[in-house]
Amino acid sequence: MNDRVESHEDAQDSTREIQMTPKIRAPFRQKQGTSRGGTREDDAERVWTPLTQLVNLEGGQAQLLDTTVEVTTANNATKPSLTSIEMDLIYPGTTNDLTITRHYTGKFTCDFELYAYPFDVQKCLVKLRLPQAHESHVLLTPEEGQVLYLGAPTLTLYTVQNVRFTDGSGGSHVSVYFELHRRKGVIVMSTFLPSILLLMVSWATLFVRLDALNVRAMMSLTTLLVLYTFFSNLSRSLPSTASIKLIDIWFFFIIFLLFANIVIHIFVKVETQRKADKNQITVVQPQGVGPLTKEKTHISLRLMLLYRKVILPVIIIIFSVVFWATVFYH
Repeated sequence: MNDRVESHEDAQDSTREIQMTPKIRAPFRQKQGTSRGGTREDDAERVWTPLTQLVNLEGGQAQLLDTTVEVTTANNATKPSLTSIEMDLIYPGTTNDLTITRHYTGKFTCDFELYAYPFDVQKCLVKLRLPQAHESHVLLTPEEGQVLYLGAPTLTLYTVQNVRFTDGSGGSHVSVYFELHRRKGVIVMSTFLPSILLLMVSWATLFVRLDALNVRAMMSLTTLLVLYTFFSNLSRSLPSTASIKLIDIWFFFIIFLLFANIVIHIFVKVETQRKADKNQITVVQPQGVGPLTKEKTHISLRLMLLYRKVILPVIIIIFSVVFWATVFYH
């Protein structure tokens, strides 16, 4: 006996971020000892059909839309006896296939792991099992059937991929596995690209002349405030979860670098101003000898050059390698 189950699922997380209705049809074969199969509508109502339970349902119940019964073969027909009132042919159930098609609609639950957001891949299951009373005489054999996804593969926020039966399905239970791959193009363009541009602007302030403190301070503070406002607004639209996500680590790192750039600006300016205060008295030096503060100012400039040309780029490269390796790993 073939049983086709079509289910409508709303996959969603705690924030109701996903609003979609993928359809999954899971064909499988149920083996049972039947003595005869009917082709008329009144006979179909008398056919015994095993009960099935959809396990991971939201609310615990699925709505049965319709049920159809049909005989797909007509082998070894037996003629009725001459004394029979109904002159119908009898087809043995052992040599003929009786197909029962049942359509369900329901909302299934799926636990989302959002650590790799927005590069996450959600793995979901639709679980079906037999009641304990039917396990002794009904056998589910998914290897004789197939699972089909009937909905659009590209959804609003996800693409549906790798729809299949899970390993170990069969006997008294069947599980359908599918993956939801987040469509990350718009998120990358609207989050990572602007943050990288702001980091480049902050890095460019390190090349401004040291005596232009107002320009350096204004540009550095503005980039930090813009990035923080951007991250704050973005956080409201992200899935609500208490765990840290990769996108949070990305923004925390860039905010830290912008803050470090501001500290460097302040440190260099204070050093230069302090040295200038000590030189209020004019000192006469022999010809060919520079000011006494030349060496100290040079140390301050070397610190700026070392930070903007070596330290900052190396930190960014190391973080980028670790971050994107983690993304591809997940």
